[in-house]
Amino acid sequence: MNKDPRVFLRYLAKAETDVIATCHIEDIDWQGTQDVMLEVEVHDTKDQLVAKATIPMYVSPKPRK
Repeated sequence: MNKDPRVFLRYLAKAETDVIATCHIEDIDWQGTQDVMLEVEVHDTKDQLVAKATIPMYVSPKPRK
C-alpha cells in the first residue's frame, strides 16, 4: 500500500463560476493489486484551469464471495 497517502492539491486560480473536475486514469491493471496516482484537473465553466490534484489510490480486485 502507498506509504504516503496524502492528496496534493494546487490552487492555480480563483474560480468565479461553477467548476468541473476531471480525473485521468491510465495504465491500470484492473486484475492486479497496485498503487495508482490519479491526476485530477478542475476547470471553471470558462474552461480556465483553477486547480490540479494528485490523489493516491490503492486498487485491488474485488474478493469473490
